Amino acid sequence: MALSVGVAALPSASLVMMVVILNQVGLPVEYLAIIAAVDRILDMARTALNVTSDLVVTKIIDGLIKENRS
Repeated sequence: MALSVGVAALPSASLVMMVVILNQVGLPVEYLAIIAAVDRILDMARTALNVTSDLVVTKIIDGLIKENRS
């Protein structure tokens, strides 16, 4: 759980997390080659979602601040 919090903001950081997960479940690290083949597309989707959610929260906070000043 702690790893997943920091992974979204870093491009391709999920590959490092996958090594840890593969070791934890007892699978060979060689499976990472299969994961890396599709990870780029998934990484772009995770990054887009992370940026979008950051922008939405920033806009909400901006609206609340402007509302309190009025």
